[in-house]
Amino acid sequence: MSLDIPSISPQELMDRIGTPHAPMLFDVQRREVFDAADRLLGGANWRHHQEINAWIEEIPPSAEIVV
Repeated sequence: MSLDIPSISPQELMDRIGTPHAPMLFDVQRREVFDAADRLLGGANWRHHQEINAWIEEIPPSAEIVV
């Protein structure tokens, strides 16, 4: 089985943040790692990766997302 997972380069993501073309950003690090981080990606929302069924409805079907 082959999965064609789209990707985005760090530079392209940085260029798009803050523009109308910015994707929705989800940070799925373990909570303790997220809380201890001294830098975060602006606009990213933390979500628990094992609870995706609880927050997947927040994502419009046509949205571009970066996890």
